[in-house]
Amino acid sequence: MKASNRNSKAMENVRGLSKVFTILRKLSDMNVKELSRGMITSTATIYSIEAGRRLPTVTLISRYSTYFHIPVAQLFWLAEETRSMSEIDAKKEILEALATREE
Repeated sequence: MKASNRNSKAMENVRGLSKVFTILRKLSDMNVKELSRGMITSTATIYSIEAGRRLPTVTLISRYSTYFHIPVAQLFWLAEETRSMSEIDAKKEILEALATREE
């Protein structure tokens, strides 16, 4: 696979994760400042990740997983599933996945 294709795929995954992270924050009725305190990172980092301008580090992905009680694998699965969905449809998918997990 060419480097440009790998970069393109990585950016698609980032957009997917950024959407999932944004929706999780909104579903928790939190603003960026509150989340950044809980995640022990800056508000600028949260804004950049949610906007898809910055790749979340492995550490930050792990913190999201811990903070929202969602396994890392499920975060990536949700990112893949919701990447091409509207925010409303993605929110429904995430809520359904979380409800299924709690049963």
